[in-house]
Amino acid sequence: MKIYVYVAHLVYVIFRVPSLFVVWPTEHRYNFLATKEFFYDQKVFTPHNAITEVFYGKKVGALLCKSGRHQGPPIEEVVSATKECGRSLQALSNHERVGIVRHLAELMLIKEHDILEANRFDIHNTSQGHLEASTLNKLKLNHAKVVDLHSGLHTIADSDETLIGKVLKRTQISDGLVFEQKSVPIGIFESRPDCLSQGVKEAEESNRYPHSLVQESLCQHSYKLRDAVALIRSREDVADLLQLNDFVDLVILKGSSEMVKQLQQQSNGIPVLESVKSGHTECIVAKNKSIADYFIVSIDSACVFQNVSTRFADGYHFGFGAEVGISNSKKHARGPVDVQGLLTTKWSLVGNATPSSTSRQANIPTNILPLP
Repeated sequence: MKIYVYVAHLVYVIFRVPSLFVVWPTEHRYNFLATKEFFYDQKVFTPHNAITEVFYGKKVGALLCKSGRHQGPPIEEVVSATKECGRSLQALSNHERVGIVRHLAELMLIKEHDILEANRFDIHNTSQGHLEASTLNKLKLNHAKVVDLHSGLHTIADSDETLIGKVLKRTQISDGLVFEQKSVPIGIFESRPDCLSQGVKEAEESNRYPHSLVQESLCQHSYKLRDAVALIRSREDVADLLQLNDFVDLVILKGSSEMVKQLQQQSNGIPVLESVKSGHTECIVAKNKSIADYFIVSIDSACVFQNVSTRFADGYHFGFGAEVGISNSKKHARGPVDVQGLLTTKWSLVGNATPSSTSRQANIPTNILPLP
């Protein structure tokens, strides 16, 4: 693929044809734009001093290409909008959050026909290619799976009543000064709300239509929440997303261990919650109790089973209602991760112009208070 770069404020435009470079005076550039040869390959219109940024893959200037398919706004704009809407989402009460989730659950049943039609479109397109039968079965939606989604969303709503803003610890450091530790959302992550999700290309329509239902549910409370859940439409945008560590707080991966390692290297300091990697679930089939007990104690994995299917390592069987993934990490969340695994904590303290020396001078010991 050839990239043509038009640099503004220069006297000449340099462009390439298959066998030579041509210098074109800028006063003729409009005639040049009108020729069909101009659209043979991609072109970038960029301000001066930005050529190196173009060749390093940065999205500066305007890109013209002959593809008519709309890929959506640049990922930087998507992430920025998600971050802004996330602030509004964070300010909602638990009751308001629950209302949004329950509304989405009902939409899943009301719009079931449209959801399945979108999925059938993907199945039809995928069946024309060379996709394994097992992968095709995973891609296919049916009534039972939609009902499971409906049920899982209500399970999440039930837990949301007390999940966010829950007081985890209270410490009195002096008279009238009490530290409170509360549960709060981590922030923007890939790939659950408020989130930037990117599904496999074979399920493009199966992702796009439910995503529109999520946005509809958010909008029924406030239009300001619409972009709190965004959908990444191309794998190229994923690489750009991993560089936005000023916006993205956590990346959740689903795929092979090779893919996890590759994206960890690209994530540029963003914590990665691994979903598929050797060691997340181990099982022993044994009648000897001492051997089985030794295995369970000695194996350092997120889930260790005895004489049961490893498929029990699933959020559905754990009663989560929805599973984010399976984490091998010993930091933060480990094993099957539910919605609570996507929360962190923050401390709050309210005083009245109180200096920190007050409690030290009074020699008041800290006191752990009971939770409300």
